[in-house]
Amino acid sequence: MIERKRQKLVLACTHSLGAKFLEGQIKFMSENNFIVYVFSAPGLEIEKLCKEEGAILISTPFTRVISPLSDLKCLLFLIKNLKEIQPDVINTGTPKAGLLVCLAARLLGFKKTIFTLRGLRSETLYGMKKGLIKGMETLTCKLANYVLPISPSLREHAIKEGILNNKKAFVLGKGSSNGVDVGKFSSSNDIFSREKEREKLGIPKDSFVISYIGRFNNDKGVPELFNAFKLLSFRHPNIFLLLVGRYEEEDSISDKLWEELQNHPKVVVEGYRQDIRPIYETLDLLVLFSKREGFGNILIEASSMGKPVIAHRIPGCVDAVKDCYSGFLVDSQQELLERIEQYITSIELVAQHGMQGREWVLNNFASEVIWNEQLKFYQKLLKKH
Repeated sequence: MIERKRQKLVLACTHSLGAKFLEGQIKFMSENNFIVYVFSAPGLEIEKLCKEEGAILISTPFTRVISPLSDLKCLLFLIKNLKEIQPDVINTGTPKAGLLVCLAARLLGFKKTIFTLRGLRSETLYGMKKGLIKGMETLTCKLANYVLPISPSLREHAIKEGILNNKKAFVLGKGSSNGVDVGKFSSSNDIFSREKEREKLGIPKDSFVISYIGRFNNDKGVPELFNAFKLLSFRHPNIFLLLVGRYEEEDSISDKLWEELQNHPKVVVEGYRQDIRPIYETLDLLVLFSKREGFGNILIEASSMGKPVIAHRIPGCVDAVKDCYSGFLVDSQQELLERIEQYITSIELVAQHGMQGREWVLNNFASEVIWNEQLKFYQKLLKKH
């Protein structure tokens, strides 16, 4: 029996935290005849993932900020290493890695370069910075041979904005970055564990917990969520707000709001968690009132855990929430407040949307569904040329 030659697959992300976009995917591709190389800035998260899932990590001097000299050095590093590896397929995501890897691949003449478009950073910027970032997004999409927006609505929006050519844009399945590990993100329905986690966080066991998970900045709608929570807390004294993630300097919330969040008696602010599953067990409702979103992975993770969700009706989020089924899509802060209150006053609705959300994720966003779509896309490319 003749053994098939293993194909070389390059995956790239700017920051070590990009490991979350590749979990399980590396192992799956390795088991399906690929040697996987990962280009990323060094960090514990990406190093651990590559070691566990059998990828070759190429520590790359990516920086998230624009720095012409550093970016030129990084480009030369990429050209040298890609030339040595001679990959059969390249799939790069995140803004800086996307631009530099696609440029290096184009200069080397590679024909199977994919850019995974996870969102449009330019969407909430203004003035010269907006023009610069939008220009970089457009250039990256032009340099790539194929673009994979992570949701149908993101694809349509990017085309409408003139950033993306519809002929090279494809969505895998119903979308998402990497799907959801539905085995891991499955509620244990263990009341004792839930109460124990709440005790650790200083939240009474009989409270109704509204939560947001992600970066603390204006883009993510933290101010609007807090304002809605404050108004509701006067009418419903048993509610708590649980915020989990990192404070961000870029597009940062005001010092006054940050101080108010930390000092409010019914707000719990937690830092970044590597293992976020216990948080999902703790909460009753997840809210993402983001201004821009490629998809909204926390929405389908929460749904997979059997929790109802509320999201802003924007590109990306509209694909992650089945409105009035797994949760609600809202257009304003007032509607956000009304929908949160609807859940606070109806435990039956919380249970119903949570159960339906789990079913919605199982049918559309299980990781294996997305990985199989990726594999089919790669195999199709390899048959070309």
